[in-house]
Amino acid sequence: MPIDPGKYTQLWKDRIVSHPEILGGKPIIKGTRLSVEFVTDRVCSVHASMEEFLKEYTQITLEDVHACLEYAATGAKLSKFARAYYGQWMDEEEEKRKREWLAEWQEKNASAG
Repeated sequence: MPIDPGKYTQLWKDRIVSHPEILGGKPIIKGTRLSVEFVTDRVCSVHASMEEFLKEYTQITLEDVHACLEYAATGAKLSKFARAYYGQWMDEEEEKRKREWLAEWQEKNASAG
């Protein structure tokens, strides 16, 4: 079941953390050593379905995966250097496009299961 788009902006803040001594400070799912980058890459390119991914990585939940996708879709994967260099996050149109993609992807995976 897709997550309410109105809740996207808060979901990742409770589930994604970063610590310099864990995976070199890469953002990870809290309580794991699975990085946001790893999860998004695996879900979007390797696994045929969300169910397949969650069977392989039983230590995380569907909500954890949604948090990773939201984190990536909002541009949070930009390095601190890139954010400082560009002086802003992303413009509203880019954010809207990424949120629409995320909502479509979640809806597709919810109906597949």
